[in-house]
Amino acid sequence: TAFTADRTVPFAGTISQAHSSVRGVFKDTLGFKLANKDNEWIVMEKGLVSPRFLTWLYHAALVICLAGTLMTYLFAFEDTLTIYPGQPKTIKTKSIGRVQSFWKKEHIEDGFSVQLDEFSPEYFQTPKLDYPKDKKSRLAMGLGWKEPAYAIKEDALTPKAWKSRIKIITNGRAAIEKTIDVNDPLKYDGYTFYQEGYEQKVKLRLYNSPIAIEAKTDEEIFIPGIESPVKFASMKTGTLYKIDGTTEKITPSSRITQKAKSPDSGGAVITLGSSTIIDNVRITFADIDTAAVISYRYDPGFTILWWGGLAVVVAMCLRFYCAFYTASYNVSEENGAVCLNIFIRAKGLGADKERILDRLEKNLRNISATTASVADRQWI
Repeated sequence: TAFTADRTVPFAGTISQAHSSVRGVFKDTLGFKLANKDNEWIVMEKGLVSPRFLTWLYHAALVICLAGTLMTYLFAFEDTLTIYPGQPKTIKTKSIGRVQSFWKKEHIEDGFSVQLDEFSPEYFQTPKLDYPKDKKSRLAMGLGWKEPAYAIKEDALTPKAWKSRIKIITNGRAAIEKTIDVNDPLKYDGYTFYQEGYEQKVKLRLYNSPIAIEAKTDEEIFIPGIESPVKFASMKTGTLYKIDGTTEKITPSSRITQKAKSPDSGGAVITLGSSTIIDNVRITFADIDTAAVISYRYDPGFTILWWGGLAVVVAMCLRFYCAFYTASYNVSEENGAVCLNIFIRAKGLGADKERILDRLEKNLRNISATTASVADRQWI
């Protein structure tokens, strides 16, 4: 391969001395390695990783990513579980992987179940600015003469965390146990379990009857003796973190609305253990059950895709930022003068071709001057 030289450096010596000198500077001073010496131009290289290897790695990583994507497409599935404490549920998928659907008609049942030990929601108080109504107080607050005041309403609670302590049961024994929340899932045997939400059921007693009626919150229910359906709003339970740093247990309370009544009527508010009367029917809020809604996903291609993607990013970063040099040189002789022809190709944002050429030329001129001085002394 012929190159157009970036620098031509005259050398006061023989062709053999020129070859030895330039190769010595490349290897010992600049850290280059010999790549090819069998052609007219001798090729040397310097860099952390060869671009050829990075190109191979990049394309191999893309193939790995495609394999991971294919695995996900064929075998991945996901579903949700609504689990009440002490009532384990076996994994049953409604939407299964495309390949499994050829030999599994309804669902897949794996050999383990998920049990909820406790659902622990946490909330913190959210103060709101108590903005004064009169103009003078507003002006004083705006000018900084009066400290702003904040009010805390009983229902002004913001979710802090929804935590579920779950365990995986296999062969009647707990294989793994963990408290999960929205950003901290549980991983087991290729499955990932996420905290998604919760579901509530209220237990009601009519006229102090020992038999309780169950009703899901935010769903209408017909209660004997009441003409129109009623609905119990979902409620906050768990631990309240107060502004003063203390904590307390939240007393569950729910607003009851009737379909037949105007939405502006508001509805009655009932707390745990209390009673209210609707259409001459006495209703007692006896208890509440809270279930955790757990979503889970099985994806055998995730790990493959993750490592493939990491390899793509690493290859691209090394290719773009790491310096790599390919230097080619030959020695020519014209009219009795020996010249070093040098060509350098630089790749990567960290490469500095001119700096390498300057260092190379400086070292070669010093060697050439030394060689000429020795030759002069020998001639004398």
